[in-house]
Amino acid sequence: MSDLPLCQCGCGKHVSKVTNQFCYGHRRRNHRGTPEERFWKYVNKTATCWLWTGATQAIPYNYGVLNIKGKLHRAHRLAWQFLKGPIPDGYEICHNCPDGDNPLCVNPEHLFVGTHKDNMLDCIAKGRNPAVTDLHMPTRARGSRIGTSSMNEEDVAALRQLAKAHPEIKQGTWAKQFKTSQANVSRILLYQAWKHVP
Repeated sequence: MSDLPLCQCGCGKHVSKVTNQFCYGHRRRNHRGTPEERFWKYVNKTATCWLWTGATQAIPYNYGVLNIKGKLHRAHRLAWQFLKGPIPDGYEICHNCPDGDNPLCVNPEHLFVGTHKDNMLDCIAKGRNPAVTDLHMPTRARGSRIGTSSMNEEDVAALRQLAKAHPEIKQGTWAKQFKTSQANVSRILLYQAWKHVP
């Protein structure tokens, strides 16, 4: 029998010699702090936005995230819950920063509750929806910026012009000339690929 006292959590295990309060497993868990304590360690309050400095999820839109019990939670949603209360079921937390929306902002004064439709309409109104505005995120590679691309924007524009001028030439011929596949040529000519190139 160990002469060390039992863990304060009531698990029945003896405490670690290091802390004299918790067993090894609970000492590690309690050492990290509560989710809210951990959250505030990663917030840098500036004059306007409160910037998340912890981990981020690059897609979509580079939102801040915090791991709580093995699940990633978006930082701006946590900020709302910690400072304003629960988020109603089926609703989202949307950004409305005065200097332009910043996905890393967790200032609750720059956030509002809305439906998915509200969020999408807000996104479109602010010119942040690639499908509607054709403005693409800098993290989203397209065209020749994709490392596996066999063509560049100039090749695609030339292919479309030549195919339009010479409809009698088969796609397989264009594929050989541009050193790509016939399927790729078809997708380019149908504007299913390289949509950003006129």
